[in-house]
Parts: sequence; C-alpha cells; structure tokens
Amino acid sequence: MVAVKKNGKIVAWDFRWREDGQNKSVRLGSMADFPLKAMAEKAAEPYRTKINENREVYRFRDLAIRYEQEELPERMSTRDGYLTNLRRLRDKWDAVRLDDMARSVYEIEKWLNELQTLPGHGPIRPMKKKTKTNMKWFLHGMFSRAMAWGMMEVRANPILNLKVKGKDTAKKRDLVSPEDFHALMKDAEIPIAVRVMIAVAVYTGLRVSEILGCAGRP
Repeated sequence: MVAVKKNGKIVAWDFRWREDGQNKSVRLGSMADFPLKAMAEKAAEPYRTKINENREVYRFRDLAIRYEQEELPERMSTRDGYLTNLRRLRDKWDAVRLDDMARSVYEIEKWLNELQTLPGHGPIRPMKKKTKTNMKWFLHGMFSRAMAWGMMEVRANPILNLKVKGKDTAKKRDLVSPEDFHALMKDAEIPIAVRVMIAVAVYTGLRVSEILGCAGRP
C-alpha cells in the first residue's frame, strides 16, 4: 500500500506488487474515496487474494527439505548440529507457511525463548541463551536461503527482529598483556616446561587441553 502525495499531502492510494520480476501498480482511489488508510487496505484485499492464489505457497517443511539437501556442511560434528536444529524447528513449524512465519515474528520469538533441553541429556531445563542465539542465527540463514530460492518475498530478513532472552553464562576471560607475557617468560620460579607451554599458547592460539594433550604424547 502506497500513499500518493502532492505538495506534501496524500491525494490518492496505490496498491503495488511485484510479479514475474516486474513492478506493478493499480490506483485504488483518491482521498475522497478512501479518507482512511484502513479503508484503502480493505479495497486492496481482492487484489491481494488474486495475487496469492496465483503464487506458489511454500511451507517450512519445503525449506527444511531443500536446506538439508543443499546446505548441510560436510564436517560430521557440525552437520549433526544442523540436523538437530532442523528437527527442533520442524517439530514446531513444519506445516506453517513461510509468509505466515514472516508475519508472526513474535510467535517465533516466544517459541524460541521457551525452548528447553532435549530429554536424555540430563534433567530438562530452559535452554541457555547462547544456544537459543545459535538457533536464531541458524533460522536467519534458512530464511536468507528461502529468499534466494524464491520461496519468500525478498526483503529484510524478519529473523533479525527476534529478541533472545536469558543470561549469558560464559565466563569472562582475563586477557594477558604483552608486558604480562614477557614477565612470565622471565620468571625463574615458573618451570621451563610451563613457560614453554605458555609460549605455545600465545603464539599458536591452542587451547590448554590441546597443549596438555600434546605434552602428554611420547
């Protein structure tokens, strides 16, 4: 719905849409015909109905099936995570139309923030904020592909509007400054083996567990 203005004042209402790669428009009427936008929106309903009848309808399962066929990574550990996310999403949204999901962002947000851990992995509890955030960006990626594949109207990705609730549980890490590092390297009270491991961590970025694993090998 577009308000047609002249000299800064609304003089008419146009209904515009995109079809077969082309922008199309129809004049609904003047301000005298429809003094309120709601009245013009009602007049546009027959056009919307006709357009939707001619447009192929895609549901979330259609997107999920194609995403699984074309977008899963080769690395098995990452692939398993993708499949888990797809199962959780399909359990809830499988039969829902993609355009309806795009118009119901709050419903997706509510579902996301009420997610709980799966049975079989300890007691069921609310999902961590970090995990919910990962799910949000996974769904964002799916919607981006849906627009690229022509399953949804190309526009701003609606998943960007999701607000993930919860507390961050990740511990903040203390950073080691160059001065601190050089002081550690010169500290004679620190065993040479430990200083070597510190140097390896700084210069390679290896985790402590990785360094200890290498140190324990013959």
